[in-house]
Amino acid sequence: MINMNKSKNIWPSDTFIKKEQIINGYKIVDFVGSGGMGDVYLADDIKLNRKVALKFQSNKDYVNPKMKAHFIREAQNAASLNHPNIITIYEVSEYQHRPFIAMEYIEGCSLQELINSQTLENEKAIDIIIQICKGLSEAHRCSLIHQDIKPGNIIISNSGQVKIIDFGLAQVEGGVRLSGSTSHLGTVSYMSPEQVKGDKVNALSDIFSTGIVLYRLLTGHLPFGANYEAAILYAIVYQELPSMDNLSRGLRKIVGKALEKNPRDRYQSIDEMLSDLTTLRNGGRKLATSKETIRSELSSIAILQFSDLSPQKDQEYFCEGMTEGIIDALTKIDMLRVASRTSVIHFQKRDYDIRKIGQALNVNTVLEGSVRRDENKLRITVQLVNIEDGYYLWSEKYDRDITDLFMIQDEISRSIADKLKLQLDDKSDQPLVKRYTKNLEAYHLYLRGRHYWNKRYEGGLQKGIEFFQQAIEHDPAYALPYAGLADSYNIMAFYNFLPPHEACPRAKAAAAKAIEIDPYLAEAYTALGWVTTFYDWSWVEAETNFKKAIELNPKYANAHHYYSLFLMANKRLDEGLLEVQRAYELDPLSMIINTSLGVAYYFRRDHDEAVRRYFKALEFDPNFAPAHAYLAGPYVCQKKYDEAIIECQKACSLSGGSTYATAFLGYAYGIAGENNKAKEILIALDELSVKAYVSSQLMALVYIGIGDLDNAFKWLEKACDERDNWMVWLNIYPVFDNLRSDPRFNELLSKVGLKS
Repeated sequence: MINMNKSKNIWPSDTFIKKEQIINGYKIVDFVGSGGMGDVYLADDIKLNRKVALKFQSNKDYVNPKMKAHFIREAQNAASLNHPNIITIYEVSEYQHRPFIAMEYIEGCSLQELINSQTLENEKAIDIIIQICKGLSEAHRCSLIHQDIKPGNIIISNSGQVKIIDFGLAQVEGGVRLSGSTSHLGTVSYMSPEQVKGDKVNALSDIFSTGIVLYRLLTGHLPFGANYEAAILYAIVYQELPSMDNLSRGLRKIVGKALEKNPRDRYQSIDEMLSDLTTLRNGGRKLATSKETIRSELSSIAILQFSDLSPQKDQEYFCEGMTEGIIDALTKIDMLRVASRTSVIHFQKRDYDIRKIGQALNVNTVLEGSVRRDENKLRITVQLVNIEDGYYLWSEKYDRDITDLFMIQDEISRSIADKLKLQLDDKSDQPLVKRYTKNLEAYHLYLRGRHYWNKRYEGGLQKGIEFFQQAIEHDPAYALPYAGLADSYNIMAFYNFLPPHEACPRAKAAAAKAIEIDPYLAEAYTALGWVTTFYDWSWVEAETNFKKAIELNPKYANAHHYYSLFLMANKRLDEGLLEVQRAYELDPLSMIINTSLGVAYYFRRDHDEAVRRYFKALEFDPNFAPAHAYLAGPYVCQKKYDEAIIECQKACSLSGGSTYATAFLGYAYGIAGENNKAKEILIALDELSVKAYVSSQLMALVYIGIGDLDNAFKWLEKACDERDNWMVWLNIYPVFDNLRSDPRFNELLSKVGLKS
């Protein structure tokens, strides 16, 4: 087991490695510890300016050709995987005929050391196992079986990120475990029955080992413990699993299913176990362990946007509001997973097969409906469809007065819960649909505001602001329009539609007013978290706001998304990636969240994965300008300048010549050596600044591209004075890498309140 923090271990006396020794471009900093098959050192990667862990094969093994090949295979196995819950391998090399692996350095400790030092809460234990399952899912997808899952092979970063290490025993699925390769109690205790018996193993063996780790975390002891190895091996194969009366029924089912002796009775994939753990963590009760069929406990739904059947076809905003009201109501039911509105809207006005929609959104049921409004009369028709066979589970028509709108939304939501056989909480007599206002006109104006806000272009945002302000005029005590104003002004500043000094104080005031009216509004805390991050640069306050938003509504994807941006700005890249992945799980078809996944990998310098993520986003909407613009970033780092320029040109065309896309194009021209074209863009931006706001940060971006660093710093200084939102990326944006060695760069970091 290895503690990845700066070690207190004594430097080995028999090693040839010395402190500050430079080995193949790595400068040795400290001895970390001894792990499986070798010693690990902390080193500085001189060329890329990052910390790495170097694992050298042990003295007794590297002279043995078989053991040397085995050591190299560990690196090759792990290097073939790319996942945030698996240690990243940078390279395998040799020094003085001794092989070593250069890998990601994690500030943290092993899971074994963690459980030796403290008792974990069940929630923390479940989170750790969920991350292990995610890493194993990627390994199994690549037909790679770890074969040695145990607490000593799990690293926990200081931020809570889980990393699986030591793939030295991993084999392609179907292989046979090497006899005697793990003859010590720490590993034997986590073996599967098929490993003990020397049978062929597959992914189900890793599931058993993961089940033992879960049992150990939840109970504090091993399920098959004994004082000597032979007794442990016997217990694994023949002894019944001890009772777990101290655990909840859901946890007992999951652990029991993972630890079935017969592989056929076990979870048949790590994804099944992951699904059950995730459902349990989120408050659900549908388990793959259940003997009942899935049709008896449907637990996920997508609410498609209602169709407008009104004679004038002018009720689109009303249909959106109807849809959103039901979504908001259903998300309050813990046992039900509801696809987010931004994912569902992907299918708006498109002729999709209903079953394909269910598959794309990973839901069991879909609700579709229509609205016909004639003055103050409403006719609402709804159909609940079972994705498995395409048949209606339920349909209903509602003829109501428009004043009954909230009652209809609540009635539909309760009918869905009833048809899916979901039990509401003890307060089921309370309405599911919260009435934020009694003023129906204010509600309609708010819906119009959100309708235009969702379009995310400058004119739409401005029109949305007008409707939010009108809603507030009708009901000054209505919290949601204030949150809508805050969201609108935040986006206006971020995309340079308004100067930050003009937009951001308005956003902050609106969010604060929303919280004053309703202290339990997650949307308001999320908007406040954004402005305290991107404008105030008030890092402690911003994190408090995001955590409050997530506490109030753990299913609010935007809260996780925006929190991930905060974390990345503060160089907490592992945590940031986890949060944006959570946002993605909640809202898998959101264009901006898909794009932000690419940004997360770009900031981690994993440019291949960043490109893949951007392309995946563009599969949903090839006309999404930000994804094209951001795609230029990793292309530049890969020196694919022609591709970068093409993507920037697309972004310019699709965004109507927005300043951010234009500046990205100027940067790409400069990096590609086409300085004349880059300077033409500088002139164009300068001329535009006479009549509209042009961010100084964007001017700096073009100067960085052409290599004029003095002018770049001059404009970045101005950007700090402007409180440009993009200055929060100083520490992690690859565009700034050429500036980092200049003393002026640290002065910029200090102004933004960031640590180098």
